[in-house]
Amino acid sequence: MAMNTRFLYLTYAILFFISGLVFLFVPNLVIQSINELSNFQTFFTKIEISQHRFWVVLTFSMMMMVTYAAYMAYAYPNNKAYKQVLLLSKFVSSALFFVLLFVEQPAFAYLLGFLVDGSIFLSLILCYRCEGKM
Repeated sequence: MAMNTRFLYLTYAILFFISGLVFLFVPNLVIQSINELSNFQTFFTKIEISQHRFWVVLTFSMMMMVTYAAYMAYAYPNNKAYKQVLLLSKFVSSALFFVLLFVEQPAFAYLLGFLVDGSIFLSLILCYRCEGKM
């Protein structure tokens, strides 16, 4: 595996870990910030801030799982299972953000989630396919 591909997995592990901590400790700030970003336009709506932390626990758990998978993809580059877990996770989150954008409400947060996780998914699928050709 090329060193830059391994570096990408390590970078994602660090970013997922930091993001998980942010989602855990300041979840409302995340939503407020995304809602503020949506002020530049008038089409997309804002999402409401949740008053409970039930979903925060699940979000943090998922972020730690993808952190682990990304780190293990870095540490054990020949083990495809970790990479497949990352691909599945980012595909599902991207697809669900996309569906929610049209089914629930045209919220800027859903668009942003689709663009961010979709970009991560595309970068991971590119790495996965390139590694298979090496």
